[in-house]
Amino acid sequence: MVVLLATVLIVAGACDANGGRPLPEGVTTTRSPPPPPPTPEEVQDVESCDDLIEVGELFVRNMVQVLEAGLPVDVLRGDVPPPAELDELTSVGRELDERADRLACDVGELNGEILAEVDDIQSDEPVVALFLDIVRSGVIDRLPEVPTTTSGS
Repeated sequence: MVVLLATVLIVAGACDANGGRPLPEGVTTTRSPPPPPPTPEEVQDVESCDDLIEVGELFVRNMVQVLEAGLPVDVLRGDVPPPAELDELTSVGRELDERADRLACDVGELNGEILAEVDDIQSDEPVVALFLDIVRSGVIDRLPEVPTTTSGS
């Protein structure tokens, strides 16, 4: 997938002046909430590269929704675990990458098809705009491993 999630989340923390509170005055979205993405287990069962296009579209649309809600800096520093929806989306994105590899999908073609499906997404929120710029740039084709924190560390 075309997502450098770790970088976006770190930058999101630096840019998130509203500390995870509702969107700032003047920032609006005309999108209704997207349907939820498939679970990582469902992604494992996807049978074709064409079917991964919908998975990728739902991944991007749901990530935009999560980022528009804002993330507390504590999450980005690893002081607290990420919200469940972000953790699940990260797993979906990673499984999307792995499934594309197993199906021998052309990553450039897959990304192009996904981008065509999410071309309508626009946002005035700087973090979302950055995320979309990264996704649309096509320079990243795999989610990096993101270190997890454990209790008592």
